[in-house]
Amino acid sequence: MNKELLHDMVTTDDKSMVLIEHLLPGYRNAKDWMSIERALLGEAHGKWRIFRRGKQTYETQVMEPERPRSMSDRTLTSADVSSPQTYETKGIKKKTVGWVQDSWIRGGAEISNELVIRVGTDCGFDIKVLTPQSDTELLRRTLAGADIIILNNIWSFSQAQMAIILKTIYSDRKPYVKYEHDHRELDRPEFSRKLFQNSAQNIFLSPVHLGNHRKALGCDGIAFPLAIDTEIFRPVDGIERRPNTALICNLRNFKKWTRLQDYIDEHTGMDFTVLAGNGGVVHGANVKQRNMVPYEEMPKIYSAFECLVHLLDGWGAGERVIFEAALAGCKIVSSERSGHMSWGKDLTDVEGLRAWLKAAPYQFWKEIEKIL
Repeated sequence: MNKELLHDMVTTDDKSMVLIEHLLPGYRNAKDWMSIERALLGEAHGKWRIFRRGKQTYETQVMEPERPRSMSDRTLTSADVSSPQTYETKGIKKKTVGWVQDSWIRGGAEISNELVIRVGTDCGFDIKVLTPQSDTELLRRTLAGADIIILNNIWSFSQAQMAIILKTIYSDRKPYVKYEHDHRELDRPEFSRKLFQNSAQNIFLSPVHLGNHRKALGCDGIAFPLAIDTEIFRPVDGIERRPNTALICNLRNFKKWTRLQDYIDEHTGMDFTVLAGNGGVVHGANVKQRNMVPYEEMPKIYSAFECLVHLLDGWGAGERVIFEAALAGCKIVSSERSGHMSWGKDLTDVEGLRAWLKAAPYQFWKEIEKIL
């Protein structure tokens, strides 16, 4: 294993992958996930470059929104989250929360975390965000002074940083909550079983997400839907929703898409648009590719399509595109493997869905309050 890339990889069912950007003409700088061995060989021959720590990207090439000119609108950007800060409210005796999360990419978990942190701050919690960019002394001091720790994704921390985190929760017995956003922890059960079984609470994104962890790790917990800014995702006036059209997004080459390809093959009368930075994942005469767009532009994209089709072969914890698209007026074609479908919600009851999702981050902090 190349030690330089230990913190830059993700683990799939059968191999470790890193993100690369193609450099050869004709690829238009498309990005892809690739095994470490192949990635290193191709980089040595100048075919692509590997994204290493310190170069923030989002694995599906969703761009970050522009940083607000001030914090008056209380929106946290990835820059805010990746630097150690304290988010304050005045006149309230606050409980201190040590929020621990990866930050080398801005993916769905990070976008969700920004909203949960903002709501927690508004609820009166003193939230101190700690990332792999936090130095070890700051990490040690902040965790020691916290009333509770929330552990999100913790794959990019150094060995020294992880030693501090694990000492704080196991030896010092600081109460902590594991807030899980995917299924990666199931790939290291010897580490994760203790982590989930010793927490004050485990929070998952869907009933099936909770069930998969309960079965694999013998842990329990509760589930709340992924935090989504429900005011952003609405049908956009002036954009025509074309019949017999379907949007496909969040396709990544390290996943398999057999069920999705079968659906495309069976629906030849429907036009499919794949929103991805690279091609070749699914194909057909009724399939066309479209480049990724900035995250804040997604409501416009959803508003132009009749359906969102999202069919997984493996398991998704939640899959935010399902609720985003439903809020923006799309019909949803998916299955329980997408996680959020296991809630059994009526996705055509848009305002009911909106109210339920809006309440979820507040319910999250009510659970934290119970522990304190």
